[in-house]
Amino acid sequence: MSSTVHYIVFRAIAAVTITHSRRFDSLTNDQRHVLSDDLRRQVIMEAIGHLSLQSLQAVLILTIRDYGAGRLSEFWNLVALAKRMGTQLGLRDLVANQCDNFHQLSTIPPRMLPLPVSLVDREEKIRAYWMTEVLDGSSTVGAAWNVNISKPEYTGLLPCNDTIWAFPEAVISAWAFGDFGMSSTYSLYAMLVTSELFHVHCFLQQSFDTQLATERVRWQGECKAVDERLINWRAKFVIAQEKTATEKGEAYDPNIVLTHCALDLATISLYQRLALPPSGLDDDQGPWYHAIQRCLDACDSIAGLLQSMEESHLENISPLIISCIFVASRFFVVHAKLLDVQIPQNLDLLVHSLKICGLRWPYARRLEKVIRTATADHALPSTMSSLPVQFHDLQYSCLDIDEALRVWAEGLEPWTTHLAGLGRDQDALLMPNVGIGGADIANGGTLMRAATPMAQA
Repeated sequence: MSSTVHYIVFRAIAAVTITHSRRFDSLTNDQRHVLSDDLRRQVIMEAIGHLSLQSLQAVLILTIRDYGAGRLSEFWNLVALAKRMGTQLGLRDLVANQCDNFHQLSTIPPRMLPLPVSLVDREEKIRAYWMTEVLDGSSTVGAAWNVNISKPEYTGLLPCNDTIWAFPEAVISAWAFGDFGMSSTYSLYAMLVTSELFHVHCFLQQSFDTQLATERVRWQGECKAVDERLINWRAKFVIAQEKTATEKGEAYDPNIVLTHCALDLATISLYQRLALPPSGLDDDQGPWYHAIQRCLDACDSIAGLLQSMEESHLENISPLIISCIFVASRFFVVHAKLLDVQIPQNLDLLVHSLKICGLRWPYARRLEKVIRTATADHALPSTMSSLPVQFHDLQYSCLDIDEALRVWAEGLEPWTTHLAGLGRDQDALLMPNVGIGGADIANGGTLMRAATPMAQA
């Protein structure tokens, strides 16, 4: 096994799965984590020392582990490594230029790189390129500091149809390079993250003067324009989704779930800074109710989608969904606190979803603690909350405050001791106005969609 080029990939898979696999029951929890950390170090050192497609694939697999553990800095370092490895392997040249500049004259600078040796090799390289870009773009939605995000490749080669990709290699090799359909749900997700969300990233990187009414109006107009692009894209996506579901005959597709959640996350990220202006502004610069309603609708959309999922699917889906759930939960809590309104019942569903994700991913467990504590502190002034004060300031994205929340959460171990000090039970932290608790959901209770009604501006 150690002699195969895929051995590094197998070790990366082991590093991700060993902490929760039932096949390692003989090991203690601490032993599993030590072994996982050791495998991770081995894979990274080998990937740095030996450039290959398999090394890149192994690094991409490890990103799942780091993100799910809430180690975002290490996750982004791996993504940066993956992007540089992909550049050296010529993956963008393959996707954007179809290898036209490999060892031949072309209108773009030539590269001394080998052509794909097979259709499978070509497809794996295409998928590695898009996965790298998807991880970079989707993990930084809401932040204004990812200034190096790649520009969209509107005409680039997309991953082939999932049905064909599931065939044995001998069957795939019977097709010519141009025979593949490109209507896979993963391709749709990649298109959203790398193309449409690019405009969200660009908008969030702009600066504006909150003291000037003209600047605020300009920013609102540009925000609506980007949002309109997302609305139009979603309408087209729903049509493609229905077509794909009919062809595949499957009710559940994780890429469909991630696409919907990414759209809603982008909507909240676009509007949250404008929805509730920071303190210190003139009284005439109050809440922008259009922005508030768009954020509430997006939060409810995520909750409705999660309600339709089986818990086993939620536990095993990509950890990238965790940030979507947390951003929606945070907006529910902060909006209710700042405007002195009831917390929507759908917060219960979001918190329960974090709990289910937490069965596998430590990051979800950490953020569940944050939301439950914020809900328990709902009646207190923000300055009296045990949470970092920036949690209640929507001028900061969730990524901006992530490190502060990590430090806060690590100071609450064991968490039950902290809850005892608050006089709270970790399974009953939602406000009295929220009629259904975590136990009701766990026993199959159904939550009604209950967004706070807001007037349109």
